[in-house]
Amino acid sequence: MSVPFAVHLTGDPTFPHNGDVSTDVTISAPTTWTEADYPGRVVALDRLDVDDVLTLQGGPWFILLETLDFGAAGEVRGDGPSGGAAVTFTTDYARGGVAVSGGRAQGGCGGVMIFICANTITGTASRPISANGGAGYRDTTNAGTATGSGGQGALSPTYNNSDAGERWAGDSVNTDTFKAYLHPLGLHMGGRTGGHGNGGGSGYGNTAAADAGGGSGIGSGGGSGAGGVLPPVTPSVVALIDLALAGCRGGGGGAAAVHTTGANNAAGGGGGGSVVVWCKTLTATPTLSAAGGAAATAGGAGAAGVTYLIDIP
Repeated sequence: MSVPFAVHLTGDPTFPHNGDVSTDVTISAPTTWTEADYPGRVVALDRLDVDDVLTLQGGPWFILLETLDFGAAGEVRGDGPSGGAAVTFTTDYARGGVAVSGGRAQGGCGGVMIFICANTITGTASRPISANGGAGYRDTTNAGTATGSGGQGALSPTYNNSDAGERWAGDSVNTDTFKAYLHPLGLHMGGRTGGHGNGGGSGYGNTAAADAGGGSGIGSGGGSGAGGVLPPVTPSVVALIDLALAGCRGGGGGAAAVHTTGANNAAGGGGGGSVVVWCKTLTATPTLSAAGGAAATAGGAGAAGVTYLIDIP
């Protein structure tokens, strides 16, 4: 059996489509892979030994291996970064909104998309492969002029929307009328309050009312007043591959809002991304996760993404 998208990436028709390379890599200390390390984020190896934390920056990632071996401390992490007091996000993720006006709030980024083909997964069982959303952050002491910033959509070129947003044309900014709208490729609308993102869109930021919406994604980002929206239909593996090849980053970014009362500042968590693993011989089952990021209180948590572990006959 073959996985057609992987054949397209490497030209190798035989699972795991790694081109029969002989290169082995061992992760023996915390390591971050970026697109500069693996152009197109396509990794073709004979053996990958993960004995420490391997961070996958941005996404989507396509990892094609004969053997994936987990040590007792091994982890593969494609989690979105969390907001913070002095954090700047890279463009590799669907970024959380940033609201600064006396106080500060910053939504979490969405988790990425990870696709792994491996003939064998061995070593220590239950080690994590994750694409979780990042947590939101808010300053609870300092107040400011009301301002809201939408989370970035996973397919959106725009970021940090204030008094603007990319949302379903029939949606009123301050209602939930179209909360369950589903993008044809599996993306769905972002979290409340302040308006949605949809179809990869960024959330609306309402400066006057100090509220904002999360960006859409595999799991949508949390809004400044409510959590990201769960998909009415779980995105299929085929839909995930289509999204990845279209440039989807993963989960949507969380929203952020600064209020005239510091205790009401709010930030949403980033949406979960996706993890899909195809394997022929599974002797150590990993733990897959694509959880939504936690909210900074008064914000909403990101919605969960999806995971699949698929046996190859």
